[in-house]
Amino acid sequence: MSRKKIPKWGFGMAPLKPATEERYCDAIHQMRSFLDSANQKSLSINLNAISEVKGLVNRCVRQDQWDWHTVYQRFGEPNPIILKKLGPLLAGLRTAIKSDEISEAQRLRKKLLDERLLTICLYFLGEEQVPTGGGGYIYILSTRDKPSVLKIRMTERSVAQRVNEINRATGVYIPFSVRRVFKVKDAKKAESELFELFKEQRIRPDREFFEIDYFEANRTIEKYLADEQHVRRLEGEIIWFSNEKGYGFIKGTDGTGVFVHATEIVHHDLSIVKTGIDVEYDLGHSPKGRCALSVILRGVDDSATT
Repeated sequence: MSRKKIPKWGFGMAPLKPATEERYCDAIHQMRSFLDSANQKSLSINLNAISEVKGLVNRCVRQDQWDWHTVYQRFGEPNPIILKKLGPLLAGLRTAIKSDEISEAQRLRKKLLDERLLTICLYFLGEEQVPTGGGGYIYILSTRDKPSVLKIRMTERSVAQRVNEINRATGVYIPFSVRRVFKVKDAKKAESELFELFKEQRIRPDREFFEIDYFEANRTIEKYLADEQHVRRLEGEIIWFSNEKGYGFIKGTDGTGVFVHATEIVHHDLSIVKTGIDVEYDLGHSPKGRCALSVILRGVDDSATT
């Protein structure tokens, strides 16, 4: 009687083979050069490279390949909502370039920049380090044979590192796979409050296993983190801003300067944007360098901005 071989890695966490990694990096390098080109009229990129990058993005959305989480981690673990937008945009870009629709291809290139594809490419290639910003992670794990039994926990280290430790434990014969990773400000507090939310689905009080549909758990955690403002973002302060010019700079916690355009400030009353104001923001990249996205002013009376 033959036995099905059980892999040592959880589904999605297989390491990249050298030839595979080389192929991925070549495609992403071409995409990075295309997006980062100083000549915005140039549409020089191999169509196969676009298809390869689209395939990498889509496998992270669908979670349907043995290396999907390995790729996702190399991408900097972006919000899946961002990744879902990139697939159709890349498909449209390939069609536009193949059909020689120059204006449409240029429009899609700008849209891909707006949706942070350049940032994702730089992280994958190791040309930019993923900022940590402190805090930790909430993760959801499961095994392929029991997808509705979820292990929900926190860690302040790399999720991949923690999962590898779990899978090396003696009692684990079918490895766990990562289903979702959430970046949070206070991992211990978030874990405690989520355990309370899922107490009816908890299988044992002394174990972090819950019998619940993954998509239901995912939606519940997303809503909870948003409502309680637990989502981890970068922090900094305004070090210079010109109301007249409509842009300025933020100093991040690592001391580096980040460009911020007025359109990225959530509160649009620019008269209140002053030097020294603390902010939260997401990091993006443009052909000109680092830029702050979705900037929220902290310690500012919201009533003064409406």
